[in-house]
Amino acid sequence: MSGDGPRNYSTQRDRLIDYVGESGFQCNVRFLTNAYDGKNYNLQYSATTGLHAVDLLPTFYNLNLDVSLLEAFPLVPGFGSFAQAYQSYLTSHARSGNPNTYKKTFNIPPAITWPKANNAGDVISGVLDAGDLGFSIITDGQTARSRCDFWKDVAAAVTNLGGYAPPGSVVQSDLTGVDVGGDPSANYA
Repeated sequence: MSGDGPRNYSTQRDRLIDYVGESGFQCNVRFLTNAYDGKNYNLQYSATTGLHAVDLLPTFYNLNLDVSLLEAFPLVPGFGSFAQAYQSYLTSHARSGNPNTYKKTFNIPPAITWPKANNAGDVISGVLDAGDLGFSIITDGQTARSRCDFWKDVAAAVTNLGGYAPPGSVVQSDLTGVDVGGDPSANYA
């Protein structure tokens, strides 16, 4: 989800899904993209079901694999060719530090040019989407700066109030509104 401000949840389950997604996954992508500004490539895997860890299938896919063993994961037509292009990004990055150097351009679907992620705006742009119809460049609305700054403040507040901030690197938080009243690094070991 993206955007700033309060959300209206129809169920507590929806609220929990948003909490776990933002605090445990989506904002960590934002934090890493910020930490390695201008050096990283971001990917959204949305092929097949797009569920957590389903990207392992094209990562380790073998054209000689008997796909009848994968009845639980019905593959889209042309999945083998998609997997080859996907693997070409991964192996190219491993070989050269750039997923584009040895990408498989003469393929259906072709491996398109994958730009480095751009985190200058509220959302991250230049994200490669690996989807059922191939590859495209998208903007990742799930990593909104406005939402992730809240989670950064939560982490800072908990760390500071507990006294676990590394000495010399205390991150101020606007959430507590309370003077910690001591050393935010008191329990750091």
